[in-house]
Amino acid sequence: MHQNLDEKLLNALRKGCRKAHNEVYRLYAVHVQMQAFYILNDRNDAEDVVQEVFKSLFEKGETLEIKKSLKNYLLMSAKYIALDMQKTRTHHKKYIHHTAYIQPKMELPGKQLENRDFNKNVQLGLEKIRSPLIRDAFKLYHLEDKDHKDVAELLGISVYYSRTSVNRAINSLRDFLKNSD
Repeated sequence: MHQNLDEKLLNALRKGCRKAHNEVYRLYAVHVQMQAFYILNDRNDAEDVVQEVFKSLFEKGETLEIKKSLKNYLLMSAKYIALDMQKTRTHHKKYIHHTAYIQPKMELPGKQLENRDFNKNVQLGLEKIRSPLIRDAFKLYHLEDKDHKDVAELLGISVYYSRTSVNRAINSLRDFLKNSD
């Protein structure tokens, strides 16, 4: 029975049917959230994963290719998005720890000129980031002290994408600063 229903829903999804998308959400959102929560152990992050999974499903439209069951496809999508989110979170924590360790040393009086040069290099590095969305997410989060929820609302993106964008900006800046020495 599920296979027949899944096939009907998949065909409707490929045609862009919003009603089918809502039905798939109703049937599987709880399972997707449980899968994400199992990996992330955070309800808000698990909800972000649910949003990403179903947004991606709807955006694929005609190109949607599912070999096995729809439920398995959604659970695997949730698993990989959650693992990616977990990896991003780990990198972000390492960066914060590293920054907290380095920053006090940079504030010594003899280092003010170095600090000014560093800030100029960060600004130059930000200008080199091609995506205005990634650049803006970084500025809002790190320079204006907004949290990811606020950044997401201001930029019209998901909280997950806010985190990903900030992480991409950090990686770009890190590469730029390594090469500017």
